[in-house]
Amino acid sequence: MSSFELLAPAGSPEKMKFAFAYGADACYMGMPDFSLRTRLNNFNFNSLKASIDYAHSIGKKIYVTFNIFAHNQHLERFEELRAEFSEFLNGPSRPDAVIVSDPGLMLAIHEVAPKMDIHVSTQANTLNYKAVQFWEKNGATRAILWREASLDDIRDIRKHCPNIEIECFVHGAMCMAYSGRCFLSRYFVGATASANLGACSQPCRREYSYEGEQINEDGEKEVILMEDEHGSYFFNSHDLCCIEYIRELMEAGVTSFKVEWRTKSIFYVSMVMKAYREVMDSVTDGSYNPEEVAYWKNELGKLMNRGYSTGFMFGEAIADPSLESHSNAPGDYRFVGEYTYDGQVFVHNKICVGDILEVVPVHGRNRALTVKKIIKNDEELSEFSAGNSESYVTLIFEGGESFEPMTVIVKKYKTEK
Repeated sequence: MSSFELLAPAGSPEKMKFAFAYGADACYMGMPDFSLRTRLNNFNFNSLKASIDYAHSIGKKIYVTFNIFAHNQHLERFEELRAEFSEFLNGPSRPDAVIVSDPGLMLAIHEVAPKMDIHVSTQANTLNYKAVQFWEKNGATRAILWREASLDDIRDIRKHCPNIEIECFVHGAMCMAYSGRCFLSRYFVGATASANLGACSQPCRREYSYEGEQINEDGEKEVILMEDEHGSYFFNSHDLCCIEYIRELMEAGVTSFKVEWRTKSIFYVSMVMKAYREVMDSVTDGSYNPEEVAYWKNELGKLMNRGYSTGFMFGEAIADPSLESHSNAPGDYRFVGEYTYDGQVFVHNKICVGDILEVVPVHGRNRALTVKKIIKNDEELSEFSAGNSESYVTLIFEGGESFEPMTVIVKKYKTEK
């Protein structure tokens, strides 16, 4: 691993393993009851420890998030679990760091695990060098900057804070609210759906139709919106993609490059990790080539996305906050299979003889290959569809190529217009 870190969300133990295989140096995962990923969090103490042990066995790192905006009841819950947290944060299967936004939780964690590294979450609103100095003086080893930080902001912070690690978000879904301070979910669904406590229902991703404007009693302009199945995505923001600016971010002083995906497929996980890994390594080993970067940017375009933007990195989102908000750009490619450790392929979607599949190997460029044979239990098939835990086949390509375990296979589909 170089001095620059590629950081990914775990999502699940399976996605964590694919993230590591395709280049992640570290993964972050949510602590139940204390994470902003509550709605999508399947981890508990035992699975966290198992994930940490796996990561450490292959020389990788795990960071555990405690990044909610904590109320008194959350601190009371922490105290109820104090013994468990003490064992977890000091034991043999402890995380490499914890990600925290709330000073109260920071203090509580420091009391039970004084040697634990603290990464200050982006939710702590760190956007200037004095704020970074404050957190550093209070024991933080890393500052995760606001998504609103520009490249110039990062350079200035590094100039005044030469010793602390700096983490920057470089790829994934962007929230329409300033640094995630969103109350739409709670407004529409109720208190149990607070985005600031990890239960966002993502109302900004729904369709709304624009019905016009009106002037309220205070003389202010109000936009009238109606939810409609054919409406516009008024609140939607573009996805972030900074792969073309990795070198500039490294030179600016960023230590860790964070990607976000949550519910995305293994194909998404693998492709994003691979693209950023290739570009980051090319910078550190001196082989950086803008044409190669353009190739990987084009590969990222095959993934489901909402259109790519550089967010606030160069002022783009400030100039146009809505970023021409729109629906998903679904992408033409679908995840159809993965290589297992016995050379077979576990099939996720239908594969036919004659299909041109794109293989996403762990290392090197992707390859388009034609399926020559599909073999199941020594029987040749013309096609095979996924269906259960026994969906394993042997694929023979025209060139006879074979690939290492965890290699991902995708298929291009024509999108409906």
